[in-house]
Amino acid sequence: MTTAEIARRFNLIYIGDSLLELLELRTGEAECHLRFNMAKVLEAEGANIFEPRAKYEPAWLRFLGVRSISFDRSYQLNSTVVDFGAIDHGDGAHLEFYFDLTGGVDPDAFLVKVRILAKDFDLGPDMAADRIAGDDGV
Repeated sequence: MTTAEIARRFNLIYIGDSLLELLELRTGEAECHLRFNMAKVLEAEGANIFEPRAKYEPAWLRFLGVRSISFDRSYQLNSTVVDFGAIDHGDGAHLEFYFDLTGGVDPDAFLVKVRILAKDFDLGPDMAADRIAGDDGV
């Protein structure tokens, strides 16, 4: 699957206004797991967020082939997602998945961008490894 196809798949996810509840790094597996209170899978890019194909509460977003994770300035445990997306990193193998988070207590870090450079992702209601296809997962 190309990075463009992976980015299009990521654009089917809607996590706006969701809360990031857990960030887990698995360095040995080169994975990063994010648990949100809720995520939706849309029928198509830009489709109605109130009529999703699937909805997970909670939702696990797993990044595979993680190369790096970075935060603008420092991460202040901000939890509310206000923007998110995936852009091609330019190396032909990785995407930069980004999340703008708000809600922290530090006025200098009220809005923080988290960047995860990874090869792929999957989303589902739990941490099962086989949720990329079928079962309404992305």
